[in-house]
Amino acid sequence: MQLILLGQIVGTAGELDALLAPVFQLAAPSISDVRTVSYWDGQDFLSEEGDPEFVHERSRYIFGKLSEAGLDTIFQQLGQWPGTSVSANWKFFLMGGAVAAKSNDATAYVHRQATMISSIDLEWSATDSTQVVAANQAWLNQFHQAMLPFTSNRCYQNFIDDSQSDFLQAYYGENLARLIEVKRKYDPKNVFRYPQSIPTGV
Repeated sequence: MQLILLGQIVGTAGELDALLAPVFQLAAPSISDVRTVSYWDGQDFLSEEGDPEFVHERSRYIFGKLSEAGLDTIFQQLGQWPGTSVSANWKFFLMGGAVAAKSNDATAYVHRQATMISSIDLEWSATDSTQVVAANQAWLNQFHQAMLPFTSNRCYQNFIDDSQSDFLQAYYGENLARLIEVKRKYDPKNVFRYPQSIPTGV
């Protein structure tokens, strides 16, 4: 099991060192790669390119702090991973800042007051048997459900999840009704669609 920190900062390497100093007091990193680049070079560096992958990612938003019981659940669930030929990860993405400065109804994005996204990422390859994939999908679903007491029932719409129940509310919340109105006005024939896109009606 390993911990990976990945991110960007608008500032200097010295400012980043100061931010990470409390973390590194707990444990020094075995590998560190800090680069000072332009914005678009940074985007290229962080982009994921390559062959198509087999992946299923399930997410939930957290409002407030993740409790000690929540952390214990994460480590317990990771310890029960059945295993694939690739990997499985629990990730969190910090929120707040400028995202939270706008009201929830200012744009289509509604989860502005969340403090983080909790994400479980499962990857496998074509070499894994159907039995292995099924066992890992069951583990992923169990992990996702186990996190519910420590999170909200809101999910990140950029991690499209075909097994998420009540996905329209999970993705769009109280902005859903207004988004349906926009959909009806600009795409009444539902030309631009995918299995979990905003419908023209509910």
